[in-house]
Amino acid sequence: MYFKKVKNAVILGAMIALLSACAALESSMESLGLLDESAPKPVMTVAVLPFENLTPQRTAGLVISKLFYTELFGEETVNLVEENSVRSWLKNNDINVDRLSDSISAQELGSKIKADRLVLGSVSRYGNGDDLFSDPAVAISVQLVDVHSGKVLWAQSRTDVVSNFFWSSERNVEGLAQEIVEDLVEDLLDEQ
Repeated sequence: MYFKKVKNAVILGAMIALLSACAALESSMESLGLLDESAPKPVMTVAVLPFENLTPQRTAGLVISKLFYTELFGEETVNLVEENSVRSWLKNNDINVDRLSDSISAQELGSKIKADRLVLGSVSRYGNGDDLFSDPAVAISVQLVDVHSGKVLWAQSRTDVVSNFFWSSERNVEGLAQEIVEDLVEDLLDEQ
């Protein structure tokens, strides 16, 4: 009986020592940021390509790509390839941005402009429709492509229309586009 009590006491002591060691290890790992879920994510080098314009509004693709660039600028996990260098490279190599996927692969383009990821997409609606009194509408499709594998890591499409019932001078096409891009960038960063 005495032996059984001693054995239980030794086991209990060992369990307490083990739990203390685990707590100390967890505390050490947390102080190093190894357990912290908010620990910094790896930085990815991203190039925002000019968006394909499928609308009658001549500058819609350029406007949307600039909005994406602006929203990603300053993000801690994103190192942006300068917008002008991307456009210059495309222009110097006679690559038509409206037929980008027919002209060059994601891997080739990414290696040329030194990017890990490409943000690219299209704009299928941007404006007030056929006349000034139509509802403001914006439709964007976007994807994030891994340059090394060529795989699409994330893709989404968004469409928003301001109905006449809720229309005001503050709810214009530009504001609508900004809201959509902000939401898309937030979703993109959450997925990475």
